[in-house]
Amino acid sequence: MKKLQYLPKIRFWVLFLFSIITFFLTESLYGRNWILHYKDMPWYVYVTNILFYYLVNLLLFSLIGKMHWALILSTLCFCTLGLVQMYVIKFRTVPITAFDLLTLQTAINVANNYDLTLEPSSIQTLLLVFCTLCMEFFCKADFVITPSPLKYKAILKRGVCSIAFITILTAYTWLVTSAGFFSFIHLNKTGFRADLILQSQGVAYNFAVSLSNIKIRKPQGYNAAAEEMLLKTYSAEKNGQQKQPNIIVIMNEAFSDLSVLGDFQCNIDYMPFMHKMLRGEIDNTITGYMDVSIRGGSTSKTEYEFLTGNTCGFFPEGGIPYQFYMKNNTPSLASFLKNQGYTTIGMHPYNGSGWNRITVYPQLGFENSFFFEDFTDHPYADYSDPKTVRIYISDEADYTVLKEKYEAAISENPVFIFNVTMQNHGGYTGEHPNFTPTCKISGMDDSAVETYFSLLQLSDKAIEELLSYFSNRDEEVIVAFFGDHQPGAGIVDAIMESNNKHTSQFDGIELRKLYQVPFFIWSNRDLKSQTNVEISAN
Repeated sequence: MKKLQYLPKIRFWVLFLFSIITFFLTESLYGRNWILHYKDMPWYVYVTNILFYYLVNLLLFSLIGKMHWALILSTLCFCTLGLVQMYVIKFRTVPITAFDLLTLQTAINVANNYDLTLEPSSIQTLLLVFCTLCMEFFCKADFVITPSPLKYKAILKRGVCSIAFITILTAYTWLVTSAGFFSFIHLNKTGFRADLILQSQGVAYNFAVSLSNIKIRKPQGYNAAAEEMLLKTYSAEKNGQQKQPNIIVIMNEAFSDLSVLGDFQCNIDYMPFMHKMLRGEIDNTITGYMDVSIRGGSTSKTEYEFLTGNTCGFFPEGGIPYQFYMKNNTPSLASFLKNQGYTTIGMHPYNGSGWNRITVYPQLGFENSFFFEDFTDHPYADYSDPKTVRIYISDEADYTVLKEKYEAAISENPVFIFNVTMQNHGGYTGEHPNFTPTCKISGMDDSAVETYFSLLQLSDKAIEELLSYFSNRDEEVIVAFFGDHQPGAGIVDAIMESNNKHTSQFDGIELRKLYQVPFFIWSNRDLKSQTNVEISAN
């Protein structure tokens, strides 16, 4: 085979050809259906993506000096990004962003409970990727501008070209991710539906855009001095004349009532106690639905919004406050109550490294924090341990420890406990010797759906038992309960498909239902009952 360096023009055409191939392979691995959705991406966005791939190939070629290795590395990196994007969309609905590179520990913590089985279409695409890598291996050519007998001169020329390509790629990325460029081509840079934005931008381009969104921009009309003056109008002094109730807050993992999305029939009531709450049949209770800002994952965003009263709407898409923006003490419900004389406790029956809770809980004002090792002495995922359901600490076991911590903390000072459960965490496929699904949805043969609704039933029973415990306490107790988000796309889509619905057809009112979870506020003292209350997490 004739070496390509003797045909310099062909080298660059080969790079361009494989840039196009890699782009289509990456989008296919992400799950784009080219027959149905090729129009989702405007033609000029196709061009923008392919030029980006081409510039990356040119840069790698100049850095490595060998065309075949540059092409192989580029294809592997982009296609890996596409494959990871497919899994992320499947499990949490929201696309991967640059921020996710810094949240790998949290992802690793829960990855072993997800089904990573590839779809037939993905396997076919991976075979095409393998064929492409084989073709690229034979595209052997050196990066030569002009032949030189001196090796150091050739290296110097490559270095100069590499710097030039880095500059060009950086400038190009800045240009195509700028707000002005998006306005010019009439494309959304950010939005409420990040999954639809991904379809219109493409995998690599969307990831590059997330890099440009990392910096927090000051909201329009914000004035720090004015906000300081506003804060001074509120007093944080303890009122010694008023009796302070003990406060228990439960943020239950993936707890939601998907009947808000459409009708379906279950062989049993999957949350009978919560349904009684929502119907107003339980005294001293305020109930309704809470709007959250996430779907399928990123639990700590709802947690942050509830505790601080801040909205995540001002953070970049994919930005996790706990991991990227909380560097010092942050005012929160915990710190406020601590100043009021409360003993403040944060609890989560899983690894403290998840979402960096072990670091941020003290910054939020929690005096004591308890994580997985505080809940059980048994090895992780020991199926003989009755404290686990599947491989996670059950809500029942979680609340048992909560009661122990409450009784140990109760004294002259009131207690505030914030508890984030783990039992219902995805994924919902696979069999477990310590868990047998009890719920069957009429017309569906989906084990993941059955698992999810069966877990809800266990959560419902556990919270009923917890309220029974507090109803017999002499001291005043208020319990607030809500879900952090709806489950991942697989469960939600199954319900919507049974009702002949698809999110692409939703208007604003229907889209809101994808972000609604039930909540209640209950007291063992007199509380004016209310139903159909609508609130947000913050």
